[in-house]
Amino acid sequence: MTSVFRQYDRAALDREYNNAAKLSADTLKAYRARWVEQSQHARDALSCVLDVPYDPASGERLDIFRPKTAGPAPVQIYIHGGYWIINDKKDTSYVALGFVGVGFVTFVIDYTLIPKVRMAEQVRQCREAVRWVAAHIRDYGGDPEQIYVTGHSAGGHLAVGLLTDPDLVPGRIKGVTSLSGLYDLEPVRLSFNNDKIGLSQSDVVNLSPMRYHPVDTASQLLLTVGSNEGDEFIRQMTELADAWRRRMLHLVAQIIPGADHFGMRDGLDNPDADICRLIGKTMGTGRPLL
Repeated sequence: MTSVFRQYDRAALDREYNNAAKLSADTLKAYRARWVEQSQHARDALSCVLDVPYDPASGERLDIFRPKTAGPAPVQIYIHGGYWIINDKKDTSYVALGFVGVGFVTFVIDYTLIPKVRMAEQVRQCREAVRWVAAHIRDYGGDPEQIYVTGHSAGGHLAVGLLTDPDLVPGRIKGVTSLSGLYDLEPVRLSFNNDKIGLSQSDVVNLSPMRYHPVDTASQLLLTVGSNEGDEFIRQMTELADAWRRRMLHLVAQIIPGADHFGMRDGLDNPDADICRLIGKTMGTGRPLL
């Protein structure tokens, strides 16, 4: 056996980072059907403005979902996952059901997928989305002093990466939640996923949050991972938490018992789900939590 990363040979490393293979085909099918159905329900049931351009350079767009509450509301920006190569905002509209339900004006953003762009461009686009939201949120009933970001998987990587932006205005992002995020890109580069992602060694150095210090240490940071996701995803979370804990004054890292990689975001369509309640409690916003 030849190790390619830590104690893993290539086959073992591939298993660690092949999330779909850890679940049955029927389970995956049920998850995806639910997300599509609930996303359509969100667009039908909630007050929303769709396909708003946020980045002139790429033409990328976002969808906005608004609560009925009066006055400036806290803001939630959602960044979808999909190993940087698949998915889009249309099938993640469902997260607005949970976030709007606890009082957030919710922005669900798209970003250009690999291979049309490199990962560095995706990072730039997500940072531009935050700047756009900060500049325009009052037009949609939101409070620019209460901007929060949530991302799942690759979206967790992009969300946490916002806190390493050297141009980040202190206080602009009140808090970040990363569900099953990736912070060390070296094992991704060495796994089968890189056949499609195309990371270089310099990408690993420049784009791994683990290799940087957070710019705004006053932001809330919630890191989560499911207990059933495997050792590498748990390591990714715990090592980032260990590396950033001395600087981040409000960092919470939590392993969710019994959760798998896809189930980590499944409850975002329900304001009473444990994951929504955990985000609301940790970020200190939304409706009161018991």
